[in-house]
Amino acid sequence: MTVTEGNPFVDENVAFFLRKFGSLVTPAMRKYLVLRSTEQQTRFSEDARLEIPWDSVGERIVSWDRFLTDHQDFLWHDAASFWYHVYLETYLTGMDNSRAFTDGDSLDGNVRRSYERFLTKHGSTRPGRLLREYVDMLRKNQFRGGTSVDGFLRDHKLHTMLGVQPPLR
Repeated sequence: MTVTEGNPFVDENVAFFLRKFGSLVTPAMRKYLVLRSTEQQTRFSEDARLEIPWDSVGERIVSWDRFLTDHQDFLWHDAASFWYHVYLETYLTGMDNSRAFTDGDSLDGNVRRSYERFLTKHGSTRPGRLLREYVDMLRKNQFRGGTSVDGFLRDHKLHTMLGVQPPLR
């Protein structure tokens, strides 16, 4: 059971499934369970506030992208794709209480530095190429959000995480 904002709710315990059934499942399923179990050790969000560093969000994006590339026929492909998109969309737009853009609608300095580190480390990956395009678009707009960000998200079939209650773990 997990508690958020004073309310208890039932939550999956991926570590339990990994312990009990890890030796009985396919290598792809074991890798999926390991990824989710590792992520569940640290709360991702609380009250639409990011609970991990921006760089950690970037690393989760790369992990899920690698998983999806390596296991294209994975039975739970949609579940893996869900996590990839949650992290990617959070990285690009932030959340209600952890915004990527300041009240003045400019890219937050911590987020910008995280993007720069991500591009240095993962620039040749699929999410790295997407982030490079995003940063180039932001640079042309003096690192301001607004309609250019909305258009980028729409063009890439992505969504904002503003106004969304993201998963906790």
